[in-house]
Amino acid sequence: MNKTFYIILIFFLGLSAASTLLQSIIRMQLGGQMFFLASFSKWFLTSSITALAGSIFLLKYYHFKKYRFVFITGIISVACNFGFAILAFII
Repeated sequence: MNKTFYIILIFFLGLSAASTLLQSIIRMQLGGQMFFLASFSKWFLTSSITALAGSIFLLKYYHFKKYRFVFITGIISVACNFGFAILAFII
């Protein structure tokens, strides 16, 4: 693991946190109407891909540090979140 990997990991996790915060602020203002916006599906896909990339880098870090339980739990979580994103995007 080099310094570039850590910078990329922090970047993707920060970007994912910022997009979640922005989505929460918009949801507080618009409520359920947010889901019916024309651009929501593109936003949801983009934020899901960003979160997936951050999660993959984090899983690689856990595997490198040999955090076996956290790594396996993370794989289960990423698989469930990925399945939810696909179902939500299709529907």
